[in-house]
Amino acid sequence: REESMFVTAMAFTFFREHQIFHHFGQKQPQHSIIVRVKDTTSFTHECQYESGICLGNGALEIILDGKVIDIPGEYKGGIKDNLQVVAYNIFGACSRRHYDYDEDKTTQDQNHGRRLDLEKTAIDFLLETGTNRINPEVCRAWIDNRVQKGDLFQQPGDWSTIHISTPFVSFHVEYRLNQSEDGGCPFHSIDAWLSHTSSEMRGQIWQGISGETR
Repeated sequence: REESMFVTAMAFTFFREHQIFHHFGQKQPQHSIIVRVKDTTSFTHECQYESGICLGNGALEIILDGKVIDIPGEYKGGIKDNLQVVAYNIFGACSRRHYDYDEDKTTQDQNHGRRLDLEKTAIDFLLETGTNRINPEVCRAWIDNRVQKGDLFQQPGDWSTIHISTPFVSFHVEYRLNQSEDGGCPFHSIDAWLSHTSSEMRGQIWQGISGETR
């Protein structure tokens, strides 16, 4: 059944600027990112590091241009750092609500210029979603504590948020280890949103599926 189907891995491929805006020649990817659950059959992952801090408590990994990342942090890619990946663990109140993509289509991406900002901090990303959190008030108190203590990347948790940004497009990815409300089996899920596009990208002809993952 459709409601019983969940994404446990997804891949992003990014091409060089001239390959995006000029349709000639064979396209060669500049960056590739895979976000996936390490073992979809296990629901009792444990972090292998002494710190005890892993993405999704050890369940999640990111493969950035062939390099495996499984701890929270900020990562850059490319000769000019033209790819930014920010990953951290989060708790329920701060997770983004599902199916909020149709609430306010008129204001989405109205203020983004020709290129997107790649200098955002992890806290900037965390504050960005605002009222789209499951519990904004509780989440804001938690964020204030993270800002005060400077320990966002030291947070444990079974849920994780990943932000993937380029000069032209950015994605918001969320991983959850869910517990079935009816007492059934737990399950992994990964959801992604196309969170921002530059005006330069919006001026192109779009093909395929963009936006929500399912």
